[in-house]
Amino acid sequence: MEIEVSMMQASSSTHLKQQVRKYREDFEQAKRSFRREETTYAEQKSKETLMGARLDNVSPRQGLSGEYRERLLNTNMMAMEQHAKLEQGKRTALEAEGVAIETMKNLQGQREQLERASYNNRDIADNLSRSNKLITTMTKRAIANKAIMFGVIALMVLLMIFIVYMKVS
Repeated sequence: MEIEVSMMQASSSTHLKQQVRKYREDFEQAKRSFRREETTYAEQKSKETLMGARLDNVSPRQGLSGEYRERLLNTNMMAMEQHAKLEQGKRTALEAEGVAIETMKNLQGQREQLERASYNNRDIADNLSRSNKLITTMTKRAIANKAIMFGVIALMVLLMIFIVYMKVS
């Protein structure tokens, strides 16, 4: 209906849009009411299933018949079993919590070790950088010293040749 109303001309569709909106609101309200009743019915049925049939028709003077007593005992036994299962689940959850706490402590210790290792790694990297600069400087100085030494040797050889030439001539 909404699609058909949206396809109509604006002059004739305003009244129809209001009616469609009203129908939709009525439908939503009916749906909510149905869900509420369905929930109530489901709760009622689950209570009856858990507790057995209703005991409204049994007077206190008559006592419980064997069938009703058996149902009550079965229900009580089921409740005790469920309680035992819940207690077991609670113990398991507490054990899991203890393991989780221990794991968190271990992870925290490992995190601290990693942080220390990272700090040491940065320190080592800084020291390596400084040592590389120092080695580079030492290498440059060694090359400069060799060049000066070869220059002095060459100068001395030239001077000796000059002196020998001067004496010979």
